[in-house]
Amino acid sequence: MKKTYIIGTSGHSRVVLDILEKRGQDIAGFLDEDEATHDTMINNYPVIGYVSKLKELEASVIIAISHNPTRRKIFNQLSSYNVQLINAIHPDTTINSHVDLGTGNLIAAGAVINSNSVIGDNVIINTGATVDYESRIEDHVHISPGVNLGGNVTVKEGAHIGIGASVLPGVTIGENVTVGAGAVVINNLEANAVYAGVPAEKVRDIN
Repeated sequence: MKKTYIIGTSGHSRVVLDILEKRGQDIAGFLDEDEATHDTMINNYPVIGYVSKLKELEASVIIAISHNPTRRKIFNQLSSYNVQLINAIHPDTTINSHVDLGTGNLIAAGAVINSNSVIGDNVIINTGATVDYESRIEDHVHISPGVNLGGNVTVKEGAHIGIGASVLPGVTIGENVTVGAGAVVINNLEANAVYAGVPAEKVRDIN
């Protein structure tokens, strides 16, 4: 079995570590671009060095970074390395047998993904979030803790749905959108903007 490396050293990386331990992965340690973290320890595992160290290795990898643009950048960087991106799926999740699940994803404790949904690559479905039937979550999306997506919802690439937000059935969340915590989304949201409130309204554009 290949050793597994976790990219990132924030609190989010501890969540990923816990899942991998529960799944019995052979964990080598952490990698991070912040040199100040190198040669430190996280929950008894070493921070070994920069992400570029993976050029030398045949390894399993999971990106444990919650910030979508950074996670996407590293995901693209890894495409030129001889590594295998894996999913970190907590044992206490409910994933329907007819879900199409990509790679490099985190599915945290208590998450529910219902029938015929499609989850892309490098996605976070965080603690206690629910994705109802026939929804589509594209690459590099972050669904935060406690989010509830109705059936047939589409979340486009790079979007971030904040803690406790709700999205009504059939709604499309545009590319790179940020939805604020606790928002209720009742209509489609155009790309590259921040939305908040009940119901959710545009706050500003994202350049």
